[in-house]
Amino acid sequence: MNRLKVNIFGISEVRWPGSGKCITDGGTFYYSGSDDQQKHPNGVGILVDKETNKAVTGFVPLSERVMMIQLETSKIRTNIIQVYAPTAQSEDREIDEFYGQIEQLWKNIKKHEVTIVMGDFNAKIGRRGVVDVIGEHGLGQRNERGERLVEFVQEKDIVVTNTLFKLPPRRLYTWRSPQDTKDKIVRNQIDYVMINKRYRNSILSAKTYPGADMASDHNPVVATFKLTLKRIRQSKKSTKMDFTRLRNSETRSRVEKRLTEELQTSHSRDKGDINIEWEKIKDTIFEIGNKELSCKNEKKKNEWMTDEIIELMRTRREAKTTENNRYKSIHRDK
Repeated sequence: MNRLKVNIFGISEVRWPGSGKCITDGGTFYYSGSDDQQKHPNGVGILVDKETNKAVTGFVPLSERVMMIQLETSKIRTNIIQVYAPTAQSEDREIDEFYGQIEQLWKNIKKHEVTIVMGDFNAKIGRRGVVDVIGEHGLGQRNERGERLVEFVQEKDIVVTNTLFKLPPRRLYTWRSPQDTKDKIVRNQIDYVMINKRYRNSILSAKTYPGADMASDHNPVVATFKLTLKRIRQSKKSTKMDFTRLRNSETRSRVEKRLTEELQTSHSRDKGDINIEWEKIKDTIFEIGNKELSCKNEKKKNEWMTDEIIELMRTRREAKTTENNRYKSIHRDK
């Protein structure tokens, strides 16, 4: 994300069970997968950098194929829907169910709000334009699933951003066949980023990055929009806490003891008003945490990120651009 200067990164085929969010060094990852703990072949996710995540106000993990996060911009809400469509060989019933899930989210979106839909649609729109919604700079020929996608964008009045800009083919294709050979090279455009037509002027660019170091046969599509985010006011600014200190038995015992004593006292004093009691509990936890677990003013170091790993990442990026077979070998051996 940092190298590509991306604030919000959508991912299809995450393959994580369940749904939720996890905090990483780079930001917050929201994910939505199957409830089946044994089988979870699909899944979608959105990684949001730290600064942008301050504007996130909603998260809807609808299914293993469709999810949404919501952000507050300076004037209106922005909805970002991440999808992973069934493959082109899937039955029509599965395709209809997929678009029906998007429709479920759409019903709760107001017309004046910004709505971005992105992900792997497993459909080829091609270079044949459609007035107002699809440009003439797509890639390849439209297929049956592409026709279905065209119907969707026309119905919702949204624009497919990565068909609007005249670019070389290498900046348009989003997927390459894992079975590529020197005699047969397959490149398709099946991943898209879309936005409602009324906000078309906010689109600054949209193109793929085939040299990105990703363990996938897909290339990231990076679309740039001009939107002003609204920072959600925090109720209280607290010191950053280092929870790894709880690994120390003495520190853990001291924190547990203080929490128990303070919470028991607070509960007995404020019993009867649940709102006051809840505020007291939060204040107590933050106060003790800030005193016992506050971070020192030093730059955090990723212990796992060694010079060897950084060099391997650089080698993989170069190999992906020039030698596909060598890239696959490096990825297997990492």
